[in-house]
Amino acid sequence: MSEKNSENDFNKFQGELSGSRSGMSSGTIAGEMAKRDKRTLEQKKEKNRELLLSQAEQAHFDLMHLIDQRLDAIHEAMQKNRDEWDVRANRLNDIDDLLQEVKDGGELDLARANTLITGAGKTISDNATSADYYRILIEIKTDDLERIETLDESFVKLEEGENFYRKIQEQANTIHNDQRLNEQDRLAAYARLNAEAGKANFVEAALGIENQNQKIEMADTVKTDHTHNIQNSANKISDMKLNF
Repeated sequence: MSEKNSENDFNKFQGELSGSRSGMSSGTIAGEMAKRDKRTLEQKKEKNRELLLSQAEQAHFDLMHLIDQRLDAIHEAMQKNRDEWDVRANRLNDIDDLLQEVKDGGELDLARANTLITGAGKTISDNATSADYYRILIEIKTDDLERIETLDESFVKLEEGENFYRKIQEQANTIHNDQRLNEQDRLAAYARLNAEAGKANFVEAALGIENQNQKIEMADTVKTDHTHNIQNSANKISDMKLNF
């Protein structure tokens, strides 16, 4: 082989080797870029997952906080309801005991009668007759009976609210502990429960019952019949020779 041909072969080999090296270099860079892109994508997915996880945890916390607030308000309203119920029920018993003593032939205890009357926020004149005392005691009794009925209706509504929010609370905890759900599913479930919990205010509903019944009682023409019956009863009690 001539020297010239050997030189050509060497140059050709060098070119092929250079091309091979260049190809190897390009392949290495492309591979590194692909790995980098994959890592970047995985990092983005991880950040997105962490963000969704944080949002789901916050959604659970916010929902439970809302439920706690609603339950606290319901329990406070329940306590006020039962406190008033007890006051009126005890007064009813006291009035019945007082009037029963008269029906049994005794005299009306003025001190106890005045205590009951003032306790109900009413007044009676110093020169009131037995009929006056009887009339106002029966009025108090009638008001208390009507109010107790309203309080009972209101309390039932509050109990409905307590049961409602307890169920929402249980569902929220079930979602929180369900490992089969991904964070997007959790967020969607929490959003649904939050909307459900926020749309109803049972305290307002209970107070609405009380306000509505109060308006009805004030406008009820049956009051006239009560007054007529009270006067008849007053006349009867007067015949029982109450002496003051």
